[in-house]
Amino acid sequence: MFYVELSSCLFLIIILDFLPKIELTVFQLVNRDKRYFWCTHIINECLKKEGIFAVKLRTKIPSFPTDSRWINGHINNEKLIGEKPVVVYFWSVSCSLCGGAYNYIKQWKGKYGETFQLVGIHMPRSKEDLQEKRIKEAIKKGQMEDYIYLDHELIVTKQFQNRIVPSFYLFDKKGLLRHIQSGETGMMMLEKRLLMLMNENK
Repeated sequence: MFYVELSSCLFLIIILDFLPKIELTVFQLVNRDKRYFWCTHIINECLKKEGIFAVKLRTKIPSFPTDSRWINGHINNEKLIGEKPVVVYFWSVSCSLCGGAYNYIKQWKGKYGETFQLVGIHMPRSKEDLQEKRIKEAIKKGQMEDYIYLDHELIVTKQFQNRIVPSFYLFDKKGLLRHIQSGETGMMMLEKRLLMLMNENK
């Protein structure tokens, strides 16, 4: 376990083996505080130090599976790398925070159009999360039109060594990892990082 402390805020986060099955309620607590931006930043840094984000910055984007578990079409690395930054986000149908985070992404798509690419990875946290009908209903309800991979075997999840939803991995135009973030707060920071990558090497 480890502590995240900011002024009068003291958060105790217990990292357990079954972490993929639970939501970090600390993010909900942080969201109620005006200092959520800095709290989220510190939390993410602590998660990295504790090895929850084991994938390293500047790592090349992993290869995506070529099987048929894609929704809204499929994508490969050759199409992803080259002209636009890429946002890979992990979500789960049972995650109550994921929908709110995705609403920000939809807003960015409205503002910036096709200037970045988006790949969604559905990471199941329980047997119930494997129900494709339920997943497709959530995709339709959320108007999720991007490439989405149903990672039932946790192939992509293990490649990214991801253990939290929602989580966001931001890659530059060369396909190198530049930013990692989890939780539904701090989306303004994520947007700023994305804009920075959009404007790189213009």
